Amino acid sequence: MAPQTDGTTKSVVMDQAIQPGDGGVGVSVEAQVFRQLTGRLYGFANGYYLFNPKESNGTFKSAPKAGLEGYEIYASPDQYFARAGVSAAIDKKENFNVSLAGRIEGIPAYDAFGGQVAYRRPGYVIAVEYGFSYHVGKHNFSLFIPYNIVKNRIQSAADIASENLQNSVITDPSKKVHVQGDAAFADYSVNIGYSYRFSLGKKVKVTMPN
Repeated sequence: MAPQTDGTTKSVVMDQAIQPGDGGVGVSVEAQVFRQLTGRLYGFANGYYLFNPKESNGTFKSAPKAGLEGYEIYASPDQYFARAGVSAAIDKKENFNVSLAGRIEGIPAYDAFGGQVAYRRPGYVIAVEYGFSYHVGKHNFSLFIPYNIVKNRIQSAADIASENLQNSVITDPSKKVHVQGDAAFADYSVNIGYSYRFSLGKKVKVTMPN
């Protein structure tokens, strides 16, 4: 239910930018690398690509337009993320760590597999990420703050289809149109984490006879 300007509420499909999830089921391929560089300084990298072969989730964004049928339905898009940086322990017990990383994440204009006729807002952000983590015993607390320095909303399949449709009836090259939708990006985000390490079993010391 969405509030209206006249004080009433109306049952509508909310904008995808504020809806969690995309209604699809995908397969994620992930990789992680962690290596000691020198002393208390470590290098790390991790990333994933979510393959979401489902074309759309069946939710209508708007009424269909002639020649652009299918693009009025929200897509179930692929997603990707990559991050690399360095971290350092700043106390003798190496319980408190700080990190600095670069990261990129986004949604591609086209999926690696599956159909493409659906509406999405593709694009990517590149960020500088500051991180802090503290572990004591089996507990680990973390705080990561990526600050976006590049925000790029790229052309979607729907944009390209609409552009081609409009330009197909324009004979003057100087009047050709370029279609690229809008998007909103946050300047930064705050990610707070907690993890607990479970012990699978007790260590047993075995003394072998000479």
